[in-house]
Amino acid sequence: MTKEQFTEQLTERMQELLSSEGYEVSHDVFMKNNDVSRYGIVIQKQGELISPTIYIENYYDDYIHMKLTMDEITNQLLSILHNIREHAEQYDSLAMDFESCQDKIIYRLISTKKNQKILRGIPHIPFLNMSITFAVVCNLSSDGLESLRISNELLEKWDVSVKQLYQLAKENTPRIFPVRIDSLEKIIFSYLGMEREALPISEDQLGKKETPLLLITNESGINGASVLLYEDLIQELAEKYKSNLYILPSSVHEIIVIPGDDIKMLPGLATMVADINKKHVSREEVLADTAFYYDWKEKKFIY
Repeated sequence: MTKEQFTEQLTERMQELLSSEGYEVSHDVFMKNNDVSRYGIVIQKQGELISPTIYIENYYDDYIHMKLTMDEITNQLLSILHNIREHAEQYDSLAMDFESCQDKIIYRLISTKKNQKILRGIPHIPFLNMSITFAVVCNLSSDGLESLRISNELLEKWDVSVKQLYQLAKENTPRIFPVRIDSLEKIIFSYLGMEREALPISEDQLGKKETPLLLITNESGINGASVLLYEDLIQELAEKYKSNLYILPSSVHEIIVIPGDDIKMLPGLATMVADINKKHVSREEVLADTAFYYDWKEKKFIY
């Protein structure tokens, strides 16, 4: 059974189970970040604002490998729908007029090259080899982030400019998603459950004047690479270390910053980033296959 056939059959099953409750079940192929296509089932109840989309790739794999039956999958989807319904009340009063949304508008960074299709339908601003896009935060909690990407149609309805969007996002994003800076060394040791002193290697071997490796994201850890846009953040880091900076976009969720003054290292670092993206980062989360160099005296990025 192909993925298309599986999606159609699952949609029909869900429609049979939910039609008596006033639901309309359909399916579509959705374009996600980096032009990744995902198959999804859309469940819409008449008269309601929200229409949950459930992506089915994992269910298809489980079905093909006989880990789940079609009945077990439909039961799981019904359970997901039930959970969505439990907190759907918060959307009943959700207003999408500009007045209600302007303090919730944020920006994100995505790859320009890998998102040509998406960028045609949304307002955006070029930044290096990336693009700044915009979204409205609907809900942010310990369970995650729910947001709505701002489209050209919504921007036209609001009758505002991309420049206005950027100015609002410039104020809102650092407030809603405060920056978080951690030592990569500290994170690794914490993951290993040990202190640096516990390593079977001396301080002299490690070196007393190590180059710091900084992992920078936001407090939620979601789309944290946008901290690269936070006003004065990169310049203040450069001034702190009195050095230019290498910036490695490890994913859309975070960046790695390393003080250093040899711009000749940039091509090698870019190759390393591209290789890591290819082998270890999911396609949807890749930000850029390059490294960046920040000149703190000229206050400019080079790539």
